[in-house]
Amino acid sequence: MANVVETVETNLVELLINKDNTVTKSNLLIEASYKLTATQFKLIQTVFSNIQPNDISTNTYIFPIKQFLELLELKGQSAYTELRSMTRDVLSKPIDITIEDEAVQINWFSMVKYNSTKGTITIEIHPFWEKYLLSLTSNFTSYKLFNITNLKSIYSLRIYELLKSRINLNSTRTISLQELRTKMGIDPGQYPMYSNFKQRILLQAQKELKAESDIYFEFNEIKKGRAVDKIEFHIFRNSRKEVITPINIESNLLEPNLKEFGLKPKAISKLVENYSTEQIERNIEYSKNKINLGEVNNPAAYVKSAIEQDYANQALVLPKKMDKQDQQLKNLIVDNDIVNKTRYDISAEEMERHLIVVKELKESLSAKEEDIRNEIYKQLMDYQRYQDSTYDKLVSPNRFTDGYIQNICREVLSNLFIISE
Repeated sequence: MANVVETVETNLVELLINKDNTVTKSNLLIEASYKLTATQFKLIQTVFSNIQPNDISTNTYIFPIKQFLELLELKGQSAYTELRSMTRDVLSKPIDITIEDEAVQINWFSMVKYNSTKGTITIEIHPFWEKYLLSLTSNFTSYKLFNITNLKSIYSLRIYELLKSRINLNSTRTISLQELRTKMGIDPGQYPMYSNFKQRILLQAQKELKAESDIYFEFNEIKKGRAVDKIEFHIFRNSRKEVITPINIESNLLEPNLKEFGLKPKAISKLVENYSTEQIERNIEYSKNKINLGEVNNPAAYVKSAIEQDYANQALVLPKKMDKQDQQLKNLIVDNDIVNKTRYDISAEEMERHLIVVKELKESLSAKEEDIRNEIYKQLMDYQRYQDSTYDKLVSPNRFTDGYIQNICREVLSNLFIISE
């Protein structure tokens, strides 16, 4: 990955700035406490992503200033000055890491050097980090750089790593509110009210991860008395962000199949780069069946939507004949993404009719009771969040007439820690 530069300096290599790089580091480093900006965090991870599994020591990296400015989307005449200020700030922000019974404070880099004539930056990683970046065999986390490059908030970046480190162990992580604040470097005076912390950090991170990374989360608040004491994160893999690299041989095999639908090369490349081979293949077959049944007028547009929204992986099959209003409600079953918030701009009565349809369709497919309840719970949670963010109010359980839905609605409101009767 990294090409050696002919130079008299020892272990000087050319930094490869590529979103397909893999960051691998010890979970001890992920769990440490530190305070950085989003661009500083991305700079450090970009450097770390150049470390190879077979490296025997950390290197000193050199890279073009212009290339890194493009990665961080720093523009204008002040970009160069901003970058120098940023690296200077990184050197002044040690990380606090606890090793057994010792608290260690250490810098990320040993040295940063600018060469204005050549337009390059040289960064030397502190040798302390070697045991947390090299030859790792256990208790480490890996992720592709593209999973963090589009995250804007430093808190989203930190929450991403804290949750990503647990995705292969289990699907939940419970952490005290105070510990979470400490790990993310939040000063005591910042967001002192939980409502602000929730709005500015938790909900923002939830939105960004769902849209831009390979994982997303839901969360519950655990109270001690009347105050929120802990956050219980429920972590999920984001299948819509399972990115396959362009050099993957399987990706090349998909292109001829996609061309059969009339898709243009640019659209094919985008699908191959942004969705997994499995997701593309199952939706190609799904689309072919729909076309053979005469249900598709525009094959290119249909297969594109099928892959993006993963029609083939949906648990429900909608009836062919339905009135326009029922069709709009049942579309929620197919595309249940809260990003498309306007789908939840419906009355409580309409939402209840929709949820009853969901329950009946699930039951007709012999779905487990737990799966039915989870589906209705998720849709009610998304619906309440939309009502809260759009109209600044929640829908009372009493607005629903079905006792089953009322009980799940009460559970949703309880988990939101807002009582609305």
